Amino acid sequence: MMNDDDKAGPTGPTSAGQPDASHIPASLVAPEAREIAIQRLSTAFEQDYLSADEFEERLTEVYRAASSNALVAITADLPTTIPGGSAVRAQAMPGKVSSVLSNVERGGSLIVPPELELRSTLGNIELDLRDARFQEGVTEIRVRAIMGNIELILPERLEVECRGRAFVGHFAHRASHLPSDRAVGPDHVVVLTGRSILGSVEVRHAPSTFDLAGPKDSHSSGSTSE
Repeated sequence: MMNDDDKAGPTGPTSAGQPDASHIPASLVAPEAREIAIQRLSTAFEQDYLSADEFEERLTEVYRAASSNALVAITADLPTTIPGGSAVRAQAMPGKVSSVLSNVERGGSLIVPPELELRSTLGNIELDLRDARFQEGVTEIRVRAIMGNIELILPERLEVECRGRAFVGHFAHRASHLPSDRAVGPDHVVVLTGRSILGSVEVRHAPSTFDLAGPKDSHSSGSTSE
């Protein structure tokens, strides 16, 4: 006969109303679970449950999470249902966008991670970030086009350091010049690195509805490639 001490303990929600994470296997995080966590953070940020600093810190933790336990802990204190969550205007991007023998197009109100990787192999990527939200500091965008095409549109006044190269291909950045009296130490900078091998990489600027750094004058120059 089974004693009371031998009976299994409860496996449902804890008294605080949150799921008991101890019963979740510490396995590798599925991409779908990571995307759900990113969406929950985005919704919480849009509804003012998280400050900008808290959002950026937790978003970085989501990208680094290596187990389901770690992922649950990042969003455990957020409300299960956030009023108006369906009206979220901005959505966090994944850290990598790839295209193999296919066409990928993305745009709209996106939140760009501090590190973004774009890879096109015999494919096409068109990424419109003119209305995207960039985190303060340096954003690194690494591109690699192998017999493929990558077209990247950035906000008009965003400062870009282009370090890309081409091998029997095309790598061009049509710069958007900033005023000569611009303050030292810009709040938003994109460092663009990578290679185009028998492919094409085009980076240009376009007017954005998202005010990145206040009113500034800008104009375009010709493209350069290697």
